[in-house]
Amino acid sequence: DSTIIVFTSDHGEMNGDHGLIYKSTFYRSSVNVPLIIRLPPGMRAGIEGRTCESLVETIDIGPTLAELAGTSLTYQQFGKSQVSCLVNPNSEVRSDAISEIFGEVMLMDHEWKAALNREGQVYMLFHHRDDPEESVNLAGHSEVASVEVSLRLLILQRILQAQIRLS
Repeated sequence: DSTIIVFTSDHGEMNGDHGLIYKSTFYRSSVNVPLIIRLPPGMRAGIEGRTCESLVETIDIGPTLAELAGTSLTYQQFGKSQVSCLVNPNSEVRSDAISEIFGEVMLMDHEWKAALNREGQVYMLFHHRDDPEESVNLAGHSEVASVEVSLRLLILQRILQAQIRLS
């Protein structure tokens, strides 16, 4: 009755999507994971059963639990509390989310997903609104070159932010 429960996973599985079996990709089946937060009865205040569609990252769980416990993290970290989503499912924690595997980096927002290889080049680009199944890779297509450049720069900016110590 007084315990906060978080159910999540560190990755999904392809299970045959895109002809793949395992997890080591940036396709939706591999990077979208469940995240369920159950609050004790005294903290629910009529919010149970709500779904928030905001983008979040696994790193956001720590600040969320700290805020729910009535404290904050006092060291430099890059997570953002998701409590606003628990109170108002229409709120947004992040406008984009980033993921990394084997030196490659992916960023997605509500409209696009782009992945950079180790050389910093976009090799995967999907438009989620037109292609929710991620079946048409637009990387290298001239008609979306400006989107590709913008997302690449946003990825590099997020990487740089993680390398700089804030005072």
